[in-house]
Amino acid sequence: MKQKLTVGRLLERTRDVLQLEHVEGTGGLEREVTSPHVSSPGLVLAGYTVRFASHRLQVLGETEITYLRSLEDDQRRRILKDFFAFHIPCVFLTKGLSPPSGMVEEATFAGVAVLRSRLKTNEFYN
Repeated sequence: MKQKLTVGRLLERTRDVLQLEHVEGTGGLEREVTSPHVSSPGLVLAGYTVRFASHRLQVLGETEITYLRSLEDDQRRRILKDFFAFHIPCVFLTKGLSPPSGMVEEATFAGVAVLRSRLKTNEFYN
């Protein structure tokens, strides 16, 4: 029987090549990864969720993080709460970016791992 790929196993396998670290305070390493595809959830963060591929690994780059940081605290928390309400496997932050205020708490509450990569977004995708 084939062993399921979890976020924790993905982290172990790609830690060096993707320059990954698990953001302290977030769990979610036991979540199953069911799709090899990644997605950038910019439109989802802006409120358009109709075509959201929530089963994919989610990648937030400088554009998404800058957008989230531009919001008032209560609006950012609401958006993050809605985002993490989807059953997403995990979230990657690129360029070594720190999670915006409220992200670690909402990810932890939802049981979603946040992983940070030092790679630029396009390098990460490649």
